Amino acid sequence: MATSTETNHAGEFIVSEAKDYLSRDNVTVLTGTNFSVAGSVVELDTGKYVPLVAGSGNPVAVLYDAVDASGADVVGAVALTRIATLQESRLTYTGDVNLDAEKDAIKVILLSQNIKVV
Repeated sequence: MATSTETNHAGEFIVSEAKDYLSRDNVTVLTGTNFSVAGSVVELDTGKYVPLVAGSGNPVAVLYDAVDASGADVVGAVALTRIATLQESRLTYTGDVNLDAEKDAIKVILLSQNIKVV
């Protein structure tokens, strides 16, 4: 029998968030990006969300679900942008964010936006 690997479900990484979905915003993801897993940490570039760049990026949100913008901008994607507690083990980062020190720095920046990573 074939086996399959299950990835994060939409919002699975959320421990808690503000009442009435106040933690969430509809955002635009820039063309040419494909976030294949929910819980991707992202930054802003010219008003659109893109993969976080290690060392020089500024994490501002976490995508609620997988988003494929490889062919065109995706308008209306959902991101957690404030007042939330998220499970660290369920967050995903771009391939160049892999050191614990980088992840710790990301957690501090997110915390400044009231996004706590535990």
